[in-house]
Amino acid sequence: MMPKIVDKIVDIDIFQDVFGAIDQNFIKSIVSIVSLFNDRQEFLMMTNDSTFAYGERICKMLSLKFDKFKPQKISLLDDMKIVQVDSGDNFVVILTNDGRVYLASSDNAWDTKKTFKLITVSNNDDRFKMIACGESDFLLLRNDGIVIQSITTYVPNSNRNGPKRIEIINCLSNVKLIACGGHSHYFASTNREKLCLWQYTSEPTFLQISSNSINNRIKDIAYTKDFPSILLENGQLYFYKEGIIFGEKYLYVDHVPSLKLVLSQVEKIATSKYSEFVLAYSNSSYYVYGKIHKNNWSSFTKLNTQFESFAAIIERFTPSPLTFGLTSTFYQLEDCNHPLPKPEESIRRLFNNPDNYDVEFIIGKKQQRIVASKCYLKSVSEYFSKMLSGKWLENDRIMIDTYSYDTYYSYLNMLHCGNKDSIKINADNIGEFTDLAHCYCDEKLLGYCKNFIRKELNEKTLEIYLPIVVKYQLDGFNDKLRQITFENVLPKIQNESIPN
Repeated sequence: MMPKIVDKIVDIDIFQDVFGAIDQNFIKSIVSIVSLFNDRQEFLMMTNDSTFAYGERICKMLSLKFDKFKPQKISLLDDMKIVQVDSGDNFVVILTNDGRVYLASSDNAWDTKKTFKLITVSNNDDRFKMIACGESDFLLLRNDGIVIQSITTYVPNSNRNGPKRIEIINCLSNVKLIACGGHSHYFASTNREKLCLWQYTSEPTFLQISSNSINNRIKDIAYTKDFPSILLENGQLYFYKEGIIFGEKYLYVDHVPSLKLVLSQVEKIATSKYSEFVLAYSNSSYYVYGKIHKNNWSSFTKLNTQFESFAAIIERFTPSPLTFGLTSTFYQLEDCNHPLPKPEESIRRLFNNPDNYDVEFIIGKKQQRIVASKCYLKSVSEYFSKMLSGKWLENDRIMIDTYSYDTYYSYLNMLHCGNKDSIKINADNIGEFTDLAHCYCDEKLLGYCKNFIRKELNEKTLEIYLPIVVKYQLDGFNDKLRQITFENVLPKIQNESIPN
């Protein structure tokens, strides 16, 4: 079994808030990407023949100098075909197409010497087909169905960890799937559909699942920080939340556990060991359960907006995007003036087309006009869906007095074009764009605004942008404000307080 692929392909444009400073010619050369750790600012990028590190932590881990304008090449990985990447709190594991596994870590216990180190268990002929990382340790699935686990040793009478070691889990064999969750929880499934769960250094425990729970082969296991989800080949998705108790070191089953069927006809699922959500794809639609940033769904809910990937859902609901493992990418055209492939071109023609519209927006005192399609706006914007089905239901002519023509035109253009370059943010209109993003509950536009402020914020512009940050309660600025205060503001106050 090859490593699973959650998203076959993602639009790299959804990462522009992070990669905005990188040369666009390099962006176009990226063929795959993977996010690392849990801060969503660290990545590995692959071109056709090289692998690059981008982010302060991963660069420091590999003794590379971080440059926000230029991803750093990892020469050791040149010409290697990487098929899977996973990471924990302070380490990264990669699997190549020839079955070799490499590890890099900032933890001295691994002694990787600030590079990717080849992992061997019995000899250099070990070949693996799957990897899975927890927060502090990882699992490797060898081609013969044997599971290898990294172990953290502890120094007696000390808070320090000892050296790491790699061990074969002797009681497991014929394993076909492995998964890791939060809090060092590990999960495996055998070719005979037996499920096994364990934690820390505890012995793996085979779970005696109710015979009525599973009557089909297991297709995938996805682990949140708290519980596993199990997807069967017949499309049934189960949650497994009850019956398992974790002690300080050991695990036991307090009764015969059962699985809860939560969704059917599911093709694929996605989650993260750091997360509290589960995403599912079923019948050409995406579903969400749990908590993503400030949003919470208590049961699986169908998302009305059309998404192209699981990564696009995360980008829609959070300020920082991520990938679900190693994912191929495509590069979207730079602006909407270029010819677009169908159906993008068809969508583009719905914007400000005098021959095809059913709603017009009249902007400001000059009564400037923008026309659009109600149906399309409702499909891409929760705000427009609510207003055009409610307050504006009977209106074909909507007056907009709050925003300027240029701002509103840019925003509607972005909704049709789907591209960041449609929004031209500057110091004069940042207040308008931020207010629009806030009032229209548009996380993508709000992300663009925050990224602009973050880049422009300094001692000289503090009085311009700080009121916006405060008024709209924008998060993610504490470190930048603290830096400005310590480096610029406090020294001036101290100098002024010293008598001549």
